[in-house]
Amino acid sequence: MSCKSTTFLLFFLVILASLLLTGCDEFFTSRDPCRDDPDPNSCYMRVAAQMNSSFYCGKIGSQDEKADKSLISLKDECYSTVAMNTGDYSNCDEIVGGKDSKHTRDGCILSVATAKEDPVACTLLTGKSQRDCFDKLGSMIKISDFESLQEKIDRMEEAVRNNPRDRDLRDELKKLKEQKDTVYNNAPGIVQRDYFRQQREEILSSIYDEDVRRAIARDYIKYRNDVGEESITQLLEGLSEIKETQDTIKRIDEQANALIDKLKEGAIDYAKDGAGVVAEEGWKWAWQRSSEDMKWEMARLEGLKDKYDKASAQYQAINKKVQQFKKIYDEVNGVYKQVKKFDDLLAQGKIQEGHAEVLKGAVFLGKGLEYATAYVPVFGSTASTISKETFEVVVKLATQRAKRSTRLEDCFVDPANCDLDGITAY
Repeated sequence: MSCKSTTFLLFFLVILASLLLTGCDEFFTSRDPCRDDPDPNSCYMRVAAQMNSSFYCGKIGSQDEKADKSLISLKDECYSTVAMNTGDYSNCDEIVGGKDSKHTRDGCILSVATAKEDPVACTLLTGKSQRDCFDKLGSMIKISDFESLQEKIDRMEEAVRNNPRDRDLRDELKKLKEQKDTVYNNAPGIVQRDYFRQQREEILSSIYDEDVRRAIARDYIKYRNDVGEESITQLLEGLSEIKETQDTIKRIDEQANALIDKLKEGAIDYAKDGAGVVAEEGWKWAWQRSSEDMKWEMARLEGLKDKYDKASAQYQAINKKVQQFKKIYDEVNGVYKQVKKFDDLLAQGKIQEGHAEVLKGAVFLGKGLEYATAYVPVFGSTASTISKETFEVVVKLATQRAKRSTRLEDCFVDPANCDLDGITAY
């Protein structure tokens, strides 16, 4: 015999011995422990209880073509015993019950749940059986029970995200959420209160701005009044959506404020008789960066808005903010485009550098200041980096200079063919 054949034979013998020693009798029907027993059904019952294996419960009555009805009760008792020994509720599902058995599926689950002090298992029951179960075990519900269920929900949500078309996964997720809601509804009042507070603080843990926190609280109160009695899952999901919406609004508010500050800086520079290449390029770079961020966040806010019914107060409130931010974006973008237009004319040699400076300054000190003056942030905590005093001086100076000539307006219409010699640098 070759060395290779000997090695294979030894490997097979080791595997065979392992299976025999670990009691895997189901793989070897010739070694059925109850094969020679005069009462194989009672034997299977004993073996199942000793080995905590429901496999042998299934063999009860299997050798009798016309099994006695009393065997139904014996088999049910077997599954119930294994369920109690292992704490595995799935064994209870094998119980047939009925008039020929003193055992029931619901009774099995209640017994195992009581032994394990596991009130969550009451959700495996329905109707009166579930009510009786919670009456007996509901006082044992702890916050850790919700946390354990939430971990399952989180894993299932991840699975749904990875397989959005899988209906079975979505149904399973729905069941888990309903299970959590049922447990919450049957928990002691103090446990309900503490769990909600814990979840609320966890949801808001990343929000440090008090203005944003107040806005979230205000919107959540409105939401509660609108929806009435909702499940704990729906309430916490509603709070999460409100938090995400207000947090997004705050980020856009900061970005809009940064763009407006660049308008102010440009106006200040031109009020000092010229922005200079470095300052102007800095403004353009900041605009491009901030505007892209703002566009992305506005698209995100649109998505949050679309989660609500168009007739709802939430939809209308978010839409109002969307339109407000779009207006700011379009106004600042208009200034940027106008400045770029004069830069392009300068590059093409159609206007001189001095003329380009006058025209760009007029944009900053005209429309730029108009938009900046009218701008009001959504949140009071969104503060400008330009002091109020500095900005007021620039506004006053721009107002005085605007009175010097009306010919500047003609230059916006036809910048390549206007007379700027009589117009002071703006």
